[in-house]
Parts: sequence; C-alpha cells; structure tokens
Amino acid sequence: MGLIGGSILAVPLLLYRVGVHNPHLVIGTMALAVCTNAFILEKAVTARQGLERPPVGTMVFG
Repeated sequence: MGLIGGSILAVPLLLYRVGVHNPHLVIGTMALAVCTNAFILEKAVTARQGLERPPVGTMVFG
C-alpha cells in the first residue's frame, strides 16, 4: 500500500478502477488494511531492536 500512497490514493483506486461500488466498504477495508499494516510493521521493528520479547507459548511459523 505504501507504493500507491496509502489509503489516500487506494480509496479512489478501489472505487473507480477495481469497481467496488460501496464507498463505506472501501473506506472500512482500507482502514483495516492500514491498521493491520502498521501493527505488523511496529511489531517487526520492536522485535528486531530487541525491545520486546514474544509471550510464552507464541508459535513462530517460517
């Protein structure tokens, strides 16, 4: 999403190019995508810096 300007450009892109006709659905989808992206990035950065330890019982895949 960062490559296309985040939700500022993605909302009109989904509305007019992809053809999703419900603007409320598009705005909600983009808000969820931005929040999820920020959450994952924040967790990755803090884990990489060693500032956060995963809780006991966390399964790591990959």
